[in-house]
Amino acid sequence: MVNQYQRRADLVPNLVNTVKGFAQQERTCCSRDQRAFQVGSIQATPELVNDPAAFQKFVAAQAN
Repeated sequence: MVNQYQRRADLVPNLVNTVKGFAQQERTCCSRDQRAFQVGSIQATPELVNDPAAFQKFVAAQAN
């Protein structure tokens, strides 16, 4: 019985490391998604449409 508890206790650090790795992956994905949504939130204003260089940047950002 004590051996089973010891084995479970020994597995806790592995579980903690697994959760930390998953949390890091989620942070990476969420920050990437957040940047994508920020790019998607740019709106084409008349000033933007009338400035060819700025409009090209807008089109490139929308393509990504």
